[in-house]
Amino acid sequence: MEDVRVAATIIHLPDSYIMRHRKTGNDKGEEGKFGLYGGQVEETDRDAQHTARRELEEESGLQFPLQGFDYQGFVHVKSERGGEEILTEAEIFLLLPSGFSAGEFNNGLRMSPRQISRARALGQLSSVASASLSKFMGV
Repeated sequence: MEDVRVAATIIHLPDSYIMRHRKTGNDKGEEGKFGLYGGQVEETDRDAQHTARRELEEESGLQFPLQGFDYQGFVHVKSERGGEEILTEAEIFLLLPSGFSAGEFNNGLRMSPRQISRARALGQLSSVASASLSKFMGV
């Protein structure tokens, strides 16, 4: 079994969340699903908070101050890719941006809790996003 360590960010607006539409093959088994902004922790990252910020900047094209990323905790998710079982350990951060709209985030879509629940039921939510939103936000 392959172990993967990632950091991801829940972007929470007052009545919704900004989800990333994972469109490409670079998204490692989550193509076409809605997920969080985030990715693998790299050796050059100082810590998971820096990974979360770096990945959000790379994927959204926007910059946010590091102190805005509030640590929430871990989720562990088992999945399968190419017939191989993967265990993903994800460190999750919460960002409450002000003055931004979903349209400013590359591949960003504003989703209400009800839309997230529907996407989960249809299998359209990434495994890390599903576990994180359930555990930390009650969605």
